[in-house]
Order: sequence, then C-alpha cells, then structure tokens
Amino acid sequence: MGNRNKGKNNQKRSGRNTAKQKGQIIDTKCNTWSKEQFVELQAEAYYLAMKRIEMEKAKEGEGEKSKTKLKWWESILMFLNVLFFPWKMLGKRRLRKQIYDGLLVIPISSLLQVGGTATWLIGAVGLFLMIIKKLEFNFNACIFLILLQLLSSIMIASGKAFGEEKDSTIIYAYSASFLALVSCIINIVAIFLR
Repeated sequence: MGNRNKGKNNQKRSGRNTAKQKGQIIDTKCNTWSKEQFVELQAEAYYLAMKRIEMEKAKEGEGEKSKTKLKWWESILMFLNVLFFPWKMLGKRRLRKQIYDGLLVIPISSLLQVGGTATWLIGAVGLFLMIIKKLEFNFNACIFLILLQLLSSIMIASGKAFGEEKDSTIIYAYSASFLALVSCIINIVAIFLR
C-alpha cells in the first residue's frame, strides 16, 4: 500500500513538473519574440476570430432565409395586405428591418439613375450634333459635354451601387448629403428664376 501512494505522489509531482516545464518553455519562447511578432500574432488571432464570427452570422442568415420562405400565394396575400391595409399587418409575417431603409434607398437610387441617364443623353446628343455639324464645333462645349457624360456615368454607377447598399449608417449619411445637395440646387435655380 505504501508503494501505491508513492507511485501516485510521483505521478502528481511529475504532472506538476511537466506543467512547470511547459510554462518555462513558453516563457522562454515568448522572451525570444519581438514586439512585431507579438503584434502579428495578435492581428492574426483577431482576423481569425472575426472571420469565424462572420461565418457564424452567414450560417444564421441562411437558416433564417430557409425558414421564412413564403409560398407564392402567401407572397400575393402579403403584397395585397401591404398595399390595401398596411396598418394591420399579418400577425405571423413581419417585414424585414431593411424595408425602412428602402424608403430612402429607392427614391435616391432612382433619382441618381434617372438624372444620370438624362444628363448622359444630353451630352451624347450634343456630341452627336457636333459630329454631324448641326451645331457649330466649339472646343470648350465639346470638353463640357464629355465631362457631362463622365459625371452622368458616375451618377448612374453610384445609383446602382447605392440601390444595393444594406448598411443603415451609410444609407442615412449618403441620403442626407444627397438631399442637401438637391435642395441647394433647387434653391439656386429658384434664385435665378426670380
């Protein structure tokens, strides 16, 4: 019986010694690392943690989408409910949170795309008329029309990109800036028309 206790005590001591030895090995390795290596290690750990969180969110989103898929007739009923009786929504179905952002996204995206298309057409028609010599060729007007087409192309592209935006803070910031710009343009036009 004495030998048994001796064996258990030796195992406990050896377990403690290996833990101490591992701690000393880790301390020794850590002492040989530079600050840059520590920062790199922390950055990599942070990146992996963020990637794992994003993957978990993506899995949750896929699960929710598959659970809430509506049948075709439920979609029609939901549309009719929203169209004719919006203050009394169906109890089971809730609208997504992003529908509130759509109130800003849809009109601003449409304005950008329609305004960009209109100015692009003005530039294209002006350049075409200069080419077929219906308008007198003016170098400054030609440069202005080319710049107008470039600006309108940017407006069209930004309207499309803004239409796909999902982040509420970006939507609200961009919408506020755009609406302020539009109101400024309207005020300038109103001043000149007086």
